[in-house]
Amino acid sequence: MASKRRNMFYEYKKQETTEIVVEYIGISELKLEMEKDFEVRQLKSELTKDREKQIEEIRKLREELSDRDLQLANLSDMVKRQCSHMEEEVMVLRKEINNSVTNDTNADLKQKIAFLKKKIIKLEKRNEKMAKEYEKRLRQSYKDYDFKIQSLQLEMGGRKSEVPGDVETAMNSLECRYKSLLTEIDYRYFLQKQFDLKVKCVFKLKAGLVTLKNATLKMTLLVAISYLW
Repeated sequence: MASKRRNMFYEYKKQETTEIVVEYIGISELKLEMEKDFEVRQLKSELTKDREKQIEEIRKLREELSDRDLQLANLSDMVKRQCSHMEEEVMVLRKEINNSVTNDTNADLKQKIAFLKKKIIKLEKRNEKMAKEYEKRLRQSYKDYDFKIQSLQLEMGGRKSEVPGDVETAMNSLECRYKSLLTEIDYRYFLQKQFDLKVKCVFKLKAGLVTLKNATLKMTLLVAISYLW
């Protein structure tokens, strides 16, 4: 009888211990689950902030691209005006040279030739300064955009490995927008290359006009010398 009671007591203690262990394990698992949920929520919050920051970066980059397009358009207009102004000056120079050859004395001719040479030198310096400023702006512009794009790419690549499943869709959407921006920048770069070719043609034309001016001046000097003889 006593043995049976001991067995019943042992069974009771065993069951009680088992329940305590199960309860402890359950509490531990619940605690781990809560900690995991907290970490996930915290990570989601960080990713949301990062996503908003990256969206803002992309928006600012698009605005800067638009501003840059406007600046390039203004620069293109300036180049066209400069080219037109050069052509007008060449016409004026030709007219002045022709008038000098037919009407002016030797002293007046020398004075006008010296004046025309100064105008040509001034025009060359002005165009050279404009070309250097344009190239400087262009290099700095591409340098800034390359740095921003690389920074976004590294940040997105590093954070994507930490993204839980239910946030990955949002990050993929952001990545698609980023790739779309890259495509847009590539297209703008292509247009910029085309614009560069046009600018080079303008400066080649300018060089040709300067050569023509110099040749005309030399011819004028020869004519003037022949008149003296």
